[in-house]
Amino acid sequence: MMKKIFFTIALLSTAFLAVATGATVNQSTTYIHTTLHIVNGTADAGPVIKAYLSVKDALASDNAAAAAQSGNALLAALGQLEKEATAAKAKEAFDKDGQAALKSAQAIGKSGDIKAQRKAFKDLSEHLYSLIKVVGTSETLYLDYCPMAKASWLSDKKPIVNPYYGSSMLTCGSVKETIEP
Repeated sequence: MMKKIFFTIALLSTAFLAVATGATVNQSTTYIHTTLHIVNGTADAGPVIKAYLSVKDALASDNAAAAAQSGNALLAALGQLEKEATAAKAKEAFDKDGQAALKSAQAIGKSGDIKAQRKAFKDLSEHLYSLIKVVGTSETLYLDYCPMAKASWLSDKKPIVNPYYGSSMLTCGSVKETIEP
């Protein structure tokens, strides 16, 4: 409970400071860039992140076949993470967000339709982000947001490469958050 209170106070303080110092304004919408330091590493999420980033890259390249292959690799990596998640918080997070991420990864792996894969990727990204906040990461990740798709995704690179629109709007979006190891 104290961690939640501390996190809420820290997040509100960060938001207040960002607003007080002038947040970035883009198309009449204010985006506040925050940095989170994740220290709860209870299982190795590295293979999950690597497979997820492969799905993202395939979608950004408009390659449905590669997205399906990477979706299947992600499904296997999530299954392994589920076995490794032994701490109570990690198990709880996996029961909620990991199971949903498994379903989305399976949908991407089974589909050859890039529109369906992108729809599943939206759900996948939301749940994987929540899961990573609990189990942690060994590398810096960026939470990017596309206002056109009204969706976020994780990236290991700061420059925007949009998986929701691929080559038609490859650089649409902005970094909303930095997630540190």
